Amino acid sequence: LYNSVTGDHFYTISEEEKNKVLERFTDYNYEGIGFYVYKDKIPFQASCSEQGGDICTADEICPGSNLTASDTDRCCSETCVAPSYSGLSFYGFYFVENDLHRLHSLPELNGYINIFHTTVDHTTNFQDKADKARQYNMKVHLYLGFNEPMFLNTNGARTQYLQNIKRKVTQDSNLIDYVAFIHVLEEPYTLIDHGLHYGRNWATLRGLTYEQQLQRMKQGLEEYIAEVKVLFPGIPVMIEEAAWNDSYVPPDNLDILGLGAYYTPSTPQSNQCDEEQRAKFNREFVEAYNKAKTYNKPIYLVAPSFKDSTYHHLSPCQMDWYFEIARNDAQVIGLDWFLYNTVDRVEGFKDANPSGLNHLKEKGMEILASLG
Repeated sequence: LYNSVTGDHFYTISEEEKNKVLERFTDYNYEGIGFYVYKDKIPFQASCSEQGGDICTADEICPGSNLTASDTDRCCSETCVAPSYSGLSFYGFYFVENDLHRLHSLPELNGYINIFHTTVDHTTNFQDKADKARQYNMKVHLYLGFNEPMFLNTNGARTQYLQNIKRKVTQDSNLIDYVAFIHVLEEPYTLIDHGLHYGRNWATLRGLTYEQQLQRMKQGLEEYIAEVKVLFPGIPVMIEEAAWNDSYVPPDNLDILGLGAYYTPSTPQSNQCDEEQRAKFNREFVEAYNKAKTYNKPIYLVAPSFKDSTYHHLSPCQMDWYFEIARNDAQVIGLDWFLYNTVDRVEGFKDANPSGLNHLKEKGMEILASLG
């Protein structure tokens, strides 16, 4: 259509739209068909090689972008390469081996992971943990408790506790030979946001502003870590938080930042890896990850695949977003998935997400093979 007054052209592929314009705007005149276009998107017909791409095998990954090709769905814009987890040394799952919950699943994960978590409580069989670590050639996250008496070292409570743990892992057992990290209670900063154990306030923090509480927590953690390092020299200390930022500042003497910034799909049915879900992943995880990197400490990722009232299981392609980061960043030294077994009404992926579990096992074999 041509507007004889303004000199403008109007193009449309719709006969109905053309007729409406002619009816409403008398300055437009129909001049016939000017171009031919496809009404629907046509598939790209060029082969991978015609586009200068490389077809990746099942054992290779694409370091560039994926190209749409007529002969394959694995066309890469760059030369395909074998997976390389340059910084990654540890891969595991939460709630695999835990006496308190009577969870003993290591045999079924032999060959897929190389580290497991063990809590320290009155039920812990330290020598059993050492024997299993030796049998399956694995290392151990040794969890240490963290409460107000230990925070303040009231009447030497922290010192007594740590000395008792040292005796159990060095004299009563040889578990110390398999300890890769000493892991101080999950998310102590987050406890402040939750009212310290969901409402049970610590007297030492009562009456302080939120900012003062955070500063006091940082100081107490540094004192705790310092004593841990005296009793367990040479073993890195790690703390996991949902975020490390200007409020949740890492203790100065903390060796490793555990990062549990959890992405969850919008709904249980949101198992696609479309732009909407990738943008949500970037908001919920990548932003926290990029901030954690600025502290220039090794990072240990904790990725979610579980179901409760808030979170949903991830699909394999969504899981791959975490692997992508672990593969491409040498600052990432470990990746653990939360959680394996179902615990306390939190549904793990062992029984509820079989496709996800199989995918995580395949990735585990890939990672362990890369370690040699």
